[in-house]
Amino acid sequence: MEYEDSFFDTVKALDDQLSKGNTAIYDRPEIITTFIIKNLITAVRNIDTSTSDGKLKLHMVLLHDIVDWYKSKYGKELLINPKTDNKPAYVQMRGIPVVVSLPMTLSKIMNEKESALCFPDGATRGELVLDYIKNVDMMKILSEKEKIAMKKKIRIVLNNYRSIYKHFLCCNIQKEKFKNIQDIWKHLSFAVKNISDDYHNGVSIAIWEMFFAVELSIKLLYFDTNGTEIKGHQIDKIINKFDDPIKTDLANDDFLNVFPNSDLCIKYRYSELVEYDMKKINNYYQLSIAYISKITNKLSHSLTMKNGIIIFRNPYSI
Repeated sequence: MEYEDSFFDTVKALDDQLSKGNTAIYDRPEIITTFIIKNLITAVRNIDTSTSDGKLKLHMVLLHDIVDWYKSKYGKELLINPKTDNKPAYVQMRGIPVVVSLPMTLSKIMNEKESALCFPDGATRGELVLDYIKNVDMMKILSEKEKIAMKKKIRIVLNNYRSIYKHFLCCNIQKEKFKNIQDIWKHLSFAVKNISDDYHNGVSIAIWEMFFAVELSIKLLYFDTNGTEIKGHQIDKIINKFDDPIKTDLANDDFLNVFPNSDLCIKYRYSELVEYDMKKINNYYQLSIAYISKITNKLSHSLTMKNGIIIFRNPYSI
């Protein structure tokens, strides 16, 4: 079944009704979220909502996507794709970085009366991942063999990004730490932008951005497990402060063996060192996102979800 924009069409239809009533924009996401949960949801699959915490988290998960839609329509920073929470990422082809815009959630029509919002754990079967390439001209010059290779590369990155996204959605993080989650995504985005914009001049700053995203992830996990802040950029020393089995698991990862240490990353940050080897940069990127997925998987969760699906009635079918 083809994926559609049905969920966000529903949000738009409800927003149009609220507009006619002159409801304040900042009140609409909460109103629409509550309305959908009370009146439109007909089934919830692969998401544990049996507890009050689970029900509250379901509300937050839906609200998250609806707020993003409102930011794209009414916010100061207009997003490229208002349909879903897309994340910029990149893959490498012919030694050149190719930017992709990855949707974290998918919406599809179930039947003429119902639609669904899906939270896939990774790339789904049959998903047209080549459509996520931002440079459409790139597709014109790729051979069929290269397109197959490109699909595999995009699916690997998409698997890691959706894994990280799900862990953040389901985690039991205090409200004051939400900014840390936003900062992790922000620094990954900065790395992608630096790599795609300046790869011919060297991408030293991107190395720092990737390193810092990993550092923030580890510090978020430390706060989650110990309830205290931790300072410093030396990741290996921070890891040693964890108890087992987390300490051992985090310490045994290729990221720590391959990625430049904190002292070198700081030099890359200020261009005291410059890196031109795009093969090495791509390896750093793949290691970073895989390691962040591993780290965030250890966060305590207030919601259990595996390929979650929320099914709801379309407003016009009520």
